[in-house]
Amino acid sequence: LAMVSVYSPPDQELWKLSHETLWCCEYRGQEALKVVPVSLIQSVVGMVPFPHIDEHGQQFL
Repeated sequence: LAMVSVYSPPDQELWKLSHETLWCCEYRGQEALKVVPVSLIQSVVGMVPFPHIDEHGQQFL
């Protein structure tokens, strides 16, 4: 088993303006932590804090 943090979908405006390269997502805190079987994990990514985090805590990938 593995614990994962589920982020929001990317901000569509930033995603389109960046030619689908900037994934600016909102961290959802402890409510979004999920335990899943390791066999379901297809890839692992790091969420790096966005230089200008807004009041919603958005970050980018």
